[in-house]
Amino acid sequence: MKLLRTLLLTVIMGCTIIFANAQSITVTQPNGGELLYGCQTYLIKWTSTGVSNFYNIDYSLNSGSNWTSVASNLNITNNQYSWTVPMISSSTVLIRVLDYNAPAKRDSSNGVFSIQLPINITSPNGAEVWQGLSSHLITWSPAGTSGIFNILYSPYLVTLILSPN
Repeated sequence: MKLLRTLLLTVIMGCTIIFANAQSITVTQPNGGELLYGCQTYLIKWTSTGVSNFYNIDYSLNSGSNWTSVASNLNITNNQYSWTVPMISSSTVLIRVLDYNAPAKRDSSNGVFSIQLPINITSPNGAEVWQGLSSHLITWSPAGTSGIFNILYSPYLVTLILSPN
């Protein structure tokens, strides 16, 4: 009888531990394979149960080796966050959502997704030497933008900045 009681107690404790550690946050978007563009607004979405509704949201550019904070200790009740995608380029991006009050309750994208720069300057490419008062064609290929641009330059640094309008 004592052995049966010990066995039953062990099973109950084991089940309690399993259910207590069950994942209660699941990232649903982005979840792998998406293509986002820098400066784009993107809706991060997740499902949750048994959480505090205070969240930390992070992204990784290297498949989860390092994480950068997007938001911390945000009270969110609709399980979504409007993220301004950083102006970087990477094909190994992940999103992670954590319960601020119980960081063990967390999930990240199931697969990597990509972020591309919205503009690729094709000319000049950085190797040119131009004479003052000369004319040169500036070309670029836009992606994920409105197609309307402000063109700015600096005569002192010899840089060209194309920004989506």
